[in-house]
Amino acid sequence: MEERDYKSLTVRSGGLAGLDVIPEPIVPYLRCADFLSPARMGRIEGLHIDSALVTALVKRCRLETHTFHMLPGEITITLEDVAMITGLPIDGEHVTCMSETRELRALVPQLLGRTPSASNFKGGTLKTSWLGGNLANVEEWMEDEENLLQFTRAYILPLIRGFLLVDHSGGKVHLRYLPFLSDLEVCG
Repeated sequence: MEERDYKSLTVRSGGLAGLDVIPEPIVPYLRCADFLSPARMGRIEGLHIDSALVTALVKRCRLETHTFHMLPGEITITLEDVAMITGLPIDGEHVTCMSETRELRALVPQLLGRTPSASNFKGGTLKTSWLGGNLANVEEWMEDEENLLQFTRAYILPLIRGFLLVDHSGGKVHLRYLPFLSDLEVCG
């Protein structure tokens, strides 16, 4: 077994800074969209992610087989494991994403209720700092049900990027997930 040398890894949060508490008015919408459980991930009081343990797992990861090499053999995390941890359903039709950047950007004002400046976009992604800045004042969004739906969609986007479909996009979330949030009753 090849031994790789790693310094202790730093674990990053998947949500938005400053939104440590789920705003109570959007809880029914998160439940309807099957995102209440992922929204609660990382917000459990007393939960501490052990960086040394994560580092140890990374050391044992075999990229060629997508498994962890443990004595006396290899193990893997299954889709069923992910469903049990996140509480998300895994049965039903497969999901494919729209990839036309212009079309995705056009959905932002409609589904999120705000229009970001061009500097907040990079290709088909949107800066999470823009989302966080717009979500910081929850009271602004509590006018009516449509605003609550828009707030909920903006709240879910970083959850998808940070907990469910993690990638190397850093402080950006890909807009390809936004069309799936247009109807929260069917997105789960």
